[in-house]
Amino acid sequence: MHPASRLPPEKEKARYLEHNNDITDPRYREFARPLYEQVREHVPQGAMGLDFGSGTGPVSADMLGRAGYEIRLFDPFFQPDAEILQGTYDFILACEVMEHLFIPWMSSAA
Repeated sequence: MHPASRLPPEKEKARYLEHNNDITDPRYREFARPLYEQVREHVPQGAMGLDFGSGTGPVSADMLGRAGYEIRLFDPFFQPDAEILQGTYDFILACEVMEHLFIPWMSSAA
């Protein structure tokens, strides 16, 4: 997308707030189940993960946390603590994220 066509950050955030990402919704949990199962299959319990782009309802982080994983959250709008990105992780979740990155091969979304 051409930079002039992108929403300004405040409108982008408002759009995300329209999503109904309730971590207690069984349908939302079922949507996240394949990602949860892949982590459970390939990553040992107790490992440290990063949910990159966790949004307003970090359902995968919730499910994995309940299963004994340690999860840190980062989202540029809802958990913007950049120090989290300096950590070292055993795995990184990025569910429904790639379509939101303007320049995915760079560390900045500028």
